[in-house]
Amino acid sequence: MNNKTSLIILTIIFLTTITVFVIVYSLKPSQRQQADELIKSKDTNDIALGLAVYTHHGNTHDLNKIKPFLLHDDNRIRLAAINASEMIINKIEKYEITSNETIDSLANKYIKKIESIAQQGDAPEPATNAHSASQPSFAPAR
Repeated sequence: MNNKTSLIILTIIFLTTITVFVIVYSLKPSQRQQADELIKSKDTNDIALGLAVYTHHGNTHDLNKIKPFLLHDDNRIRLAAINASEMIINKIEKYEITSNETIDSLANKYIKKIESIAQQGDAPEPATNAHSASQPSFAPAR
């Protein structure tokens, strides 16, 4: 009886822990939702951080959110927008830039590319996986 009671108590604790974890995790906003909030900020650091999140978690639906930042006065914001645009567009069609382009030409190129993609219509949202094989590993060097 003692072993059976212990097993029941451990099972209840385990199930309670799993339930709490699932509830807490489901309440946490997604990284894209956090990025949406960050780019609405007036602080340039928050905007750049939000754009950086789009770099890894953005999709075609986020391109129009990024587009206004390609014309921003602050070059840090423009570079973050260029990077986010590049990564999303690379996901779409393996689009690459050359290293000798200026910030202005890159920003204009991505504005035209976003408008072109927007005219083609909405594509289905791609499945995102935070641990995809295409993302770099940050394992410590030996």
